[in-house]
Amino acid sequence: MLPTGETDADDADATRRLETRTDEGVDAPEAGVLAPGTLVGHYRVVARIGSGGMGAIYRAEQLQPVRRTVALKLLRGRLSTRQRAYFEIERQTLAQMQHPAIAQIFDAGTTEDGVPWFAMEFIEGSPITEVARDLSLDQRLALLARVCDAIQHAHQKGVVHRDLKPGNILVTRVDGEWLPKIIDFGIATAAARAGLADAAVEGPVDMAGTPEYMSPEQLEGRLASIDTRSDVYALGVVLYELIVGDRPGIASQSGRTASSTRSGPLTAPSQRLRSRRLPTGAASPRRGRLRELDRVVLTAMAHDRNDRYPSAIALADELRRYLAHLPLQAMPATPGYLLRRFARRHRLWLASGAAVLLTLVGGLVLSLHAFNQARIQRGVAEARQHELEQVVAFQQAMLSDIDVMDMGRRLVGHVRDQLSRRSERDTVLQVEQLPGILDGPSLARAILVESVLKRAESIIGQRFETQPALAADLLQSVGEVYHAIGQYDEAVAALQSVLEQRVALPQPDLESVVDAQVALANSLERSGQFDAAEAMASEAVATVERLPLDSSRHIAATMVRAQVARSKIEYGKARQWYEKALDAALRIHPADHPEVARARQQYALSLHLDGASDQARPQFEQVLSVQRGQDGNWQQLVGVLVNYAALLADTGDVAAALELEREAYALNRQHLGADHPLTLMILNNMGMSMMEAGDPVEAMAALEEAAEGRARVLGPEHPHTLRSRASLARALVRLDRHDQALAIYSDVYTMRRRILGPGSLDTYRVGRSLADLLKRMGRHEQMLSLTREMHASLVQTQGPWAEDTIDVAIQTARAMVDIGRPDDAIRRLRELLDAASAQSVEAGDERYALAVALYELYRGQGRDADADDVRRRHLRPLLETDGEQLAPRLRRLRETVLRVPDATASAP
Repeated sequence: MLPTGETDADDADATRRLETRTDEGVDAPEAGVLAPGTLVGHYRVVARIGSGGMGAIYRAEQLQPVRRTVALKLLRGRLSTRQRAYFEIERQTLAQMQHPAIAQIFDAGTTEDGVPWFAMEFIEGSPITEVARDLSLDQRLALLARVCDAIQHAHQKGVVHRDLKPGNILVTRVDGEWLPKIIDFGIATAAARAGLADAAVEGPVDMAGTPEYMSPEQLEGRLASIDTRSDVYALGVVLYELIVGDRPGIASQSGRTASSTRSGPLTAPSQRLRSRRLPTGAASPRRGRLRELDRVVLTAMAHDRNDRYPSAIALADELRRYLAHLPLQAMPATPGYLLRRFARRHRLWLASGAAVLLTLVGGLVLSLHAFNQARIQRGVAEARQHELEQVVAFQQAMLSDIDVMDMGRRLVGHVRDQLSRRSERDTVLQVEQLPGILDGPSLARAILVESVLKRAESIIGQRFETQPALAADLLQSVGEVYHAIGQYDEAVAALQSVLEQRVALPQPDLESVVDAQVALANSLERSGQFDAAEAMASEAVATVERLPLDSSRHIAATMVRAQVARSKIEYGKARQWYEKALDAALRIHPADHPEVARARQQYALSLHLDGASDQARPQFEQVLSVQRGQDGNWQQLVGVLVNYAALLADTGDVAAALELEREAYALNRQHLGADHPLTLMILNNMGMSMMEAGDPVEAMAALEEAAEGRARVLGPEHPHTLRSRASLARALVRLDRHDQALAIYSDVYTMRRRILGPGSLDTYRVGRSLADLLKRMGRHEQMLSLTREMHASLVQTQGPWAEDTIDVAIQTARAMVDIGRPDDAIRRLRELLDAASAQSVEAGDERYALAVALYELYRGQGRDADADDVRRRHLRPLLETDGEQLAPRLRRLRETVLRVPDATASAP
């Protein structure tokens, strides 16, 4: 094997670089015609395997860092420098798609002359319409439903295909099963966004898409109207072709031509099939069933996009309902239609019933069988009755021995504790004042724990020692009550015992094991034990894979795995897990189901935290609208209010955020009390919003109460307690109370390093705030020491080119300038920028961050020539790109450069 980056003599002789410089008299490749052996990036062309409207496709060999066969697509047209910069950004979106039915995009780039290319997974398959000739109609529809699942995955990533057609839906056979693979996903979108389909492109290009499969809005060039429903239209055309064997508007085998899909009404599939049989291998369904498929096709291909299925997953659900003989959403819900669907689904049962009525012998056999089953069921019932009797005895023991005097004594003690924390403690209180002063839910929670739940645990351990399955059921109920009232440490202890008992059974019930794992992972996460929670959530995900697909337990396991990732500030991972949870919920529930609403709002929050706030806002608004229309589900409403408020606050709409937070706080305090951990979390958020809204006095009161409450309820070292204290320190900085803020920040940073580790994002964030405060206070040497320490930790945990790592490196350089060492700062940034340029793929956008920091530093030191060199060599693609087309971080960097006084460099 040769070392990376080297080739043997044969490779060198057989390889030549792609040259397309027209200014030297060499013509651009026509439709990307490349000879075998041509190098494009790290890929060597082997043979041409096809071409289309967007360009030519080749089988190629990747040379490094690994060797493998890929499909290389060279697009038509060249990109200008501005378009090339945007194309560089757009390809990152395409690389994020990970779905078994989508051909993965490994790499993308442009040649030196601006010809764009993509390297994709090489698929050896046939177009779906060719494979369909040997499949039954039901098999074709099931196959297309799987295609819809993949389309939905990409749509949730914000990518529209724009060129769906049989040639881009390849089918392969794996272990006897037909599996689809969609190719060219997002390439048409990337091409359009990068400018390949507009007049600014250098050279001729074609419209992205294939006319026979393009939606009306796409065919008419109404680019602003193209969205996910345009892909639904194309799927409708493919569905038409799978049913009939021809596309709409193409002459049939009988010689007649269907009406145009755009100039006149669409000819329904049943009309096309009326005078001829289905293609080879398919059985013709009954006329009623064909009319159902007509409705599906006509809905998917509706001229007005608002009349189509709203999403690809909605079309997939419709196809699966058809295959399961369930009523279709597109059909009128008449009594006759619903009855026929019922009869179809239960035809065997109905036929058996008729046979019983006609045959005496059959009736006798069934009677004997029923007698035997009844005897079996009686035994089960007797065993169950025995269990129920034991549960009743347990409940009686719980209630009969309650010590009312002890409960009263405890109640008085808790009342005294609550009053001692109030300023009115020296005042003689009137009875009518008590409801407004005492926190009833918190009192009830304390009494419930001490006088009921603790006793329940004791009785379960004594009376059900020989019945571990029943003991686990009872104890899990106790653990879940602990969790619901915010007693997370007690919940963890109870649920850990439940899981041990379930796993130790001779024949463990996997569903019960998953329930215990999910419940325990939830409580571990709430108690701040994030690593243990991650391990338990991963176990739950692994266990649930052994259960039948698409159960509510799949949603629960995926949701808790996502929640742990979010708590660990791994927002990219959290987004992926929440997306899986939402997909699972949509597969088994209608869009307005509570499980879907819960998954959608958590997915929306993960979008916001991962930097996609624009995508998150409509998701939140949809869920909030649904929740406000439902009575009684206040917990779900509180969750939406809190998470949507976080988005609004982070995007600058503080007044609207505070309004939602006040509503959530009132609801949660009313139902769960002021000391519940969620109530305290909302109070902390309210305090930060109040500070942003310019109300420091009320904000400080809220933040101090939240920090004190969390320390009392969760403990002084709980991650949420530390976050409250960090919020309090931030407010103190805003009030110029720097010494108090410094003491809190230093304490929180020390504890986070000890508890969470120096590389934790929580540790980094409070360290960053501490460094900013030290700079504000003029303690530059301390700031430099701190940022160096943080940078070393981040290099080890996140890698040298992570955004946080580079931000701290830049902060360190600025600290050097502050203490009079600008040359050291310049040298350090120069070294990092050179290294990032050499590792452009790994460094990504952080090259621009380093270049902007160095540019600012050169300008500040009066070294204008060096600044111009950085601007020309490293920042020109960024400056020549329209700021509205850039991601928020790149847009901010671009604006920073444009704000720096520039006396010598030309405007971009």
